[in-house]
Amino acid sequence: MIRVTVTRNVKQVIERVVVSGHAGAGPHGYDLVCAGVSTLVATCVNSIEQLTGLRIDAVEQDGYVMFDVPQSRDAQLLTESMLVGMQDMEQEYGAHIRLRTEIHAK
Repeated sequence: MIRVTVTRNVKQVIERVVVSGHAGAGPHGYDLVCAGVSTLVATCVNSIEQLTGLRIDAVEQDGYVMFDVPQSRDAQLLTESMLVGMQDMEQEYGAHIRLRTEIHAK
């Protein structure tokens, strides 16, 4: 199962996104859930960098990606858009993807 953990501050600003695990919804190379999540994450990170000029230092390993989200309005909007796609995937493929939000009080 893919687990998506979104950390927000008390003002609901997204601070970090962590995606881990494997969907197991199909054979390697044919898993639509895995491909969809990977595409959403890559598009989000690339869009923030290319459209806003902000740098994202993502940590990537097999079955794991973590990135801190800049607090700019544009970066937040692009990340919220990614999360809309992931929520849609969770509704359709809930056995393979779970989203969770943590509130980080600082």
